[in-house]
Amino acid sequence: MIAGVRLTLEKQGGIALSKRRFVLIIAVSEYLDKGMPRLPGVRRDAEHLRSTLANHADGGVYRIFWLTDSKATKQGILNKLCEIASQAGVTDQVIIYFGGHGWREFDAASKCWKHYLIPYDATFVSASTQRLSTDELGAALNTLHTEELVLMLDCCHSGGMANFCWTNDILDELLSRLQKVR
Repeated sequence: MIAGVRLTLEKQGGIALSKRRFVLIIAVSEYLDKGMPRLPGVRRDAEHLRSTLANHADGGVYRIFWLTDSKATKQGILNKLCEIASQAGVTDQVIIYFGGHGWREFDAASKCWKHYLIPYDATFVSASTQRLSTDELGAALNTLHTEELVLMLDCCHSGGMANFCWTNDILDELLSRLQKVR
């Protein structure tokens, strides 16, 4: 974790608002199950992102959390999101990057594809309780009180994950909250 700076935003009603940038980088290049294909470029890409944000982000970075390989378990990811949710305020920005394997399965009951991130301790064939579903990720992201959230998914099937939690109701709520801050 790297401690950083606090940005000052324009004044609202004569009060200066501050903004902190929290970054969570999750990079899984090797898995507990050695039968899972290694992804040697993931760690390098994550390090480039970390370096770029730490050195060049407009306004700097308040905190960078780094979960790689054995620390990037499903529970580790959920715990770190919970920790960030307890610290990040409404004017803060949260950036989350996941690099690793992604997976999808067709759910006959709902007649749609279910998408998953594959953390360190999961496999393609493991029970869905070991994979991080987009439903679980969405629930964790919805605990964030911040109005600025950037989610980058560098994994297979990430395109299918794009609309997993951004329904019109959520988008309307975010726009409403943004207007109140301005």
